[in-house]
Amino acid sequence: MSPTYLWIILLVLAAFLLLRYVYRYLKEAWQISRQGGMATKYQELLRFVCQAQPGLHVRSTGSRHIAYREERPTGPVIFTLFQAWGQLTVEWRLQHPTFGPRTYQWKFAEHESQPLMFAKIKADLEWKEYSKL
Repeated sequence: MSPTYLWIILLVLAAFLLLRYVYRYLKEAWQISRQGGMATKYQELLRFVCQAQPGLHVRSTGSRHIAYREERPTGPVIFTLFQAWGQLTVEWRLQHPTFGPRTYQWKFAEHESQPLMFAKIKADLEWKEYSKL
């Protein structure tokens, strides 16, 4: 096989993989949109979080993410949900002026029970904050 054919095969393979990735990305974004967006799809989890942290306000939304922010005297708290490839990533960040930044992250299956997600997040945050004292 000549080098020209190898380059053609590699380019076709790369184009196929890129198109497959873009198709899956857009399909997932479309499915989330069809379910009402991130705020509707994860409304139960977000309701629990906003009840526990009443100062949180929507910071940004997208087809596959939603972020909340709260200003505190100890620094801003940012709570983000991001869905990719059937997995929900939850991130909690605090910019503390004395202790520096703290970031905690959880990964859940897309259709996992939202009350159980919140229970796990709450238990982990309570333990992690307690263990830092």
